[in-house]
Amino acid sequence: YDDILIDIKVHKLWKKRSEKLIWAIYVWILHLLKLYLRPEDFKYTSMYGDYREVYSDKFDSQTEEEQTKLFHTANWMVIFFQLVPPMHNKIMAINVVPKFLEGWE
Repeated sequence: YDDILIDIKVHKLWKKRSEKLIWAIYVWILHLLKLYLRPEDFKYTSMYGDYREVYSDKFDSQTEEEQTKLFHTANWMVIFFQLVPPMHNKIMAINVVPKFLEGWE
């Protein structure tokens, strides 16, 4: 991703600005990345292959729609944590990635 990413240190603004503004910036960044990423760029390329091997029977009680959302969330969390260090940013991640995938509301 180094060829398409600009060295943006938005996460350093976390403590200085509104957290919702920072979340919105990262949602926008993820939307831009979505334009350039190919399926093979994601950690889990198939919901029924490597993803199921890792998460095995943990989500079998969920509907197919919910399992699909969880699959996409897992992939985009990996992408997000390549942009932002996981330490001290997990709350931001669990707010940004779902807003990116499912909408702000």
